[in-house]
Amino acid sequence: MADVAKLPVLDIVSAVHFTADLTLGLGEVVHDYLADRGHSAAGAAQLEKVSA
Repeated sequence: MADVAKLPVLDIVSAVHFTADLTLGLGEVVHDYLADRGHSAAGAAQLEKVSA
């Protein structure tokens, strides 16, 4: 792979910077992968109580 960071900057065409809060709201658990292994049975029960 080429080391792109070592290439010289010849001209700055444009720049954009923004700050945003991309936090998602509460949703529905479709499938709890950890529950299949038995590690989060208590966590799954707690999620069901919160969503009810």
